[in-house]
Amino acid sequence: MQRLIADPLCHFVFTGALIFGLYGLVTEEGQFPGDNRSITVTQARVDTLASGFERSWRRAPTKSELDGLIEDYLREEIAVREAVRMGLDLDDSVIRRLLRRKFEFVAAEVFAQAEPVEAELRAYFSANSAQFQSPPRYTLRHVYFNPRRHGGSLRTDVARLAGQLNAANAEVDAGSLGDVTSLEPGYSGLARGDMAQIFGEAFASEIETLEAGQWHGPIVSEFGLHLVIVDTAEPGLIPEFEQVRDAVMREVSYHRREGAVDQIYLQLSEGYTITIATASDTAQAPLQVAQSR
Repeated sequence: MQRLIADPLCHFVFTGALIFGLYGLVTEEGQFPGDNRSITVTQARVDTLASGFERSWRRAPTKSELDGLIEDYLREEIAVREAVRMGLDLDDSVIRRLLRRKFEFVAAEVFAQAEPVEAELRAYFSANSAQFQSPPRYTLRHVYFNPRRHGGSLRTDVARLAGQLNAANAEVDAGSLGDVTSLEPGYSGLARGDMAQIFGEAFASEIETLEAGQWHGPIVSEFGLHLVIVDTAEPGLIPEFEQVRDAVMREVSYHRREGAVDQIYLQLSEGYTITIATASDTAQAPLQVAQSR
């Protein structure tokens, strides 16, 4: 099976079938090649309308509500067809972006139906293991200084207390020192990202550089100044594959969908003659979609 999946001929046949399937999707009910003025509301369409109502309201629609949904669908279908006949869809950047987004979604979903095999997942994890590394965690205590309460003596007060704390060389109840704050006097096992959310990015970045077991400061946060002692700093760890298999699956599936869209564009571009006008002349070149995304 793995040899079959890796076979270029298999890829070619699959891609051709996909393109044929996409063509079928865009000419199904609700689409209107030519000047077709026949609208058929199939039972599948009615079921889709009823399901959408049920997801929103957590109950099935009544007969009158379902009739209203069908009436609204008919109005939408007529409006869209007449707008296209009037050319209202031409050169409209919003509509073009929506169509492109829907096309890429359909193309990617068709490719994504086949789940990655185990070997592919493990290979991706081996090449990108740092991506799944757990964040560093810090256990720390701090003493807060409110700039408004100290005025011009703020940094002098911080430096004086820092010297006293380091000279004491003993456990200190940080909660009994400094100014009143809603912050906790200490945090245990605090992840680096959580620290940045609490104190600010600049504070978290400086904590990463501190030597553990010693009071440091002043360190600036979004609240004011702090004296900080890092009791323990645990580095981020790379987990075992089995621990993050679901996350690896999501990443591999995402990259496969992105790659599928690139391949679809490259395959479809072979059926187009593409002319790119420049200031000096007119150049003809194949579409390099993968490089332009």
